[in-house]
Amino acid sequence: MNLPADIANELLDASWEAIVVADSDGDITYVSAQATRLFGYDDGELVGQKIEVLLPDALRKEHEQHRARYSRSPRSRPLVAGLDLKGKCKNGRVFEAEIALTPIETAKGLMIASTVRDISADNTSESYFRNLLESAPDAMIIIDHY
Repeated sequence: MNLPADIANELLDASWEAIVVADSDGDITYVSAQATRLFGYDDGELVGQKIEVLLPDALRKEHEQHRARYSRSPRSRPLVAGLDLKGKCKNGRVFEAEIALTPIETAKGLMIASTVRDISADNTSESYFRNLLESAPDAMIIIDHY
């Protein structure tokens, strides 16, 4: 069963995750409310722009090559720490990011949903383990020594 587009958009906008969807050419087709806030753009302002607008200038050309390779062989990539990824806000602020990729085959072709987290301030052990648990493909239980 397919959800109507307006309901799907409402569900994505209700998420606390920043979600950006682009086609295989890198054209942004959807930006969640959280992503709009994270990157500092107005509603609808990013739709139609290339995904590279959300990256620091020095990384844009390289990202175009990564995007082309990814489109030829798409696969899910969970949020993983340690990849040295960056995002760039409209005001020029650059932040450290974790980015998950989810390829989606649609009637219009390949779409890539990117989940973006600003981890610039996440340098504590607690945030490290929280991110580890959230991105783990298997269930984990952590107990203390009591």
